[in-house]
Amino acid sequence: MNAIQTLTPRTCLSCNSTKTPQWYKNPLNKTQDACRRCYRRIMAEKGSAEGKSCFSCNSTTTSRWYKKPLNKTQDACRRCYQRILSEKGSAEGKTCFSCNSTKTSRWYKNPLNKIQDACNNCYRRIMTEKASSGGKSCFSCNSTKTSQWRKNPSNKTQDACRKCYTKISRKRKREDGLEEASLLPNRESEVIPVPKRHYPIRSQDQVLDVSGILDPIPNTSTGVQE
Repeated sequence: MNAIQTLTPRTCLSCNSTKTPQWYKNPLNKTQDACRRCYRRIMAEKGSAEGKSCFSCNSTTTSRWYKKPLNKTQDACRRCYQRILSEKGSAEGKTCFSCNSTKTSRWYKNPLNKIQDACNNCYRRIMTEKASSGGKSCFSCNSTKTSQWRKNPSNKTQDACRKCYTKISRKRKREDGLEEASLLPNRESEVIPVPKRHYPIRSQDQVLDVSGILDPIPNTSTGVQE
């Protein structure tokens, strides 16, 4: 009889999240799983700890480190890496098949024709139109256009646009955080007794007699002399 293998849900080592667009292994410990956001943060911190710096802007912090396309021995931050790719595409004479632009933050291939180049804006527009051509509509806003279709986290049979999916996911994370906080002891409701300060009480014998010390207040009013 074949043994049934039960799959345990993955959990991010850092934020304890169980959902992410892509799972990675912790670079510092391959037995641990990391979500995409925490993985990029770990890689950025690892690069900073190793003394990496961008060859162009000399930055030591970035969300992701790359190798310089023209020189693999040099490190590049994410912003400079994308700029280099854009300049490289312009130097190679690339032109967007749709808007005829020669500059873009990132070059893509036309999803409908792989021999054509597309700029970032036109590529996203094409992907949106391609996803909308399937007759899908968002269960929440009834939109038929989006850059990426998702499934409703509460009901996998319903389609959700990218905007509504992000809003629902953030709401669920916020509610999960409130539930975890409600399980913690409420320290604000605890009444902390304030210690009372005791002052010594003087007896009648210890009361200072100031009757002979204080002089009567002189009358400063000007009187008319007869």
